[in-house]
Parts: sequence; structure tokens; C-alpha cells
Amino acid sequence: MIVFIINQLTGSRLSLTLKALETYGLNFFGSNIEWTGAGLSDKGTVNNFNAYNYVDSSFVKVCMDYGVIFGIIIVLAFTALMVVSSRKREYLLVFVLLILGLHAFVDNLFLRMCFNSLFFCLAYLIAPKSSNEVESSRAWAR
Repeated sequence: MIVFIINQLTGSRLSLTLKALETYGLNFFGSNIEWTGAGLSDKGTVNNFNAYNYVDSSFVKVCMDYGVIFGIIIVLAFTALMVVSSRKREYLLVFVLLILGLHAFVDNLFLRMCFNSLFFCLAYLIAPKSSNEVESSRAWAR
């Protein structure tokens, strides 16, 4: 019952994802799937809505397009980024990453640089800080 309500609230995205998984399945290294959305085709004609097979969940779409192995790597990197952010007391970043993660369940733009700053956050957390930045952050934390 609750899954039905969530499916209705998300515009049938759960059922479309299930349909795509049943049709194409998952494999370790991804599949070359021709996705058909509700907009225009690459030829400029209106797509047939009955042929609609688009998946809006970023996590599922990554696994279907690039494979389960790459999908696991992305989820692990995202989780590690949240753990490191939490340990560094970057709580605003943890909150933003949590919102991005939840949004990725209903939107497929997770791997697009213009919509997801995950990669920039990863670089920020990995890059070593200068001693001035460390002292500044310690003074601010007091």
C-alpha cells in the first residue's frame, strides 16, 4: 500500500523503474540501452508514449547503463564522502549530500557535472589544507 502511494506521488517512477529492470535486467558492465523519453527523439519527432522506457532513478540508471560494478563504486564513493565530511565536521556538506542522495532516487541527473557537485566536494575533501586554513577552521570552531 505504501509503495503504491509513493509510486503515485513520484509520477509512477517506481513502476517504470521496475518495468525497465524486468525488461533489460542488470549486468556487471552495463548495457547499451536505447532510452525513450516523453520528449522529442534524436530525429526531432515526438516519441511514442507507449514506447516510453526511461528510468528516472540515478542509482538504477547508472547500474543499467554502466554496470553494477560502477554503480557500487559510485554509492561507496558517495557514502565515503559523507563519512569523511562528518568526521571533518562539515555538517552542511553532509546535509547537502543527503539531499542529493535522496534526489537521485527520483532524478537521473546524478552523474552530470552541472547538476551534481559531488565530484568537486570529493576534490575539496581529498585536497590537503594549508596550515592557515587549519588554524582558521580551528578558530572558527571554538
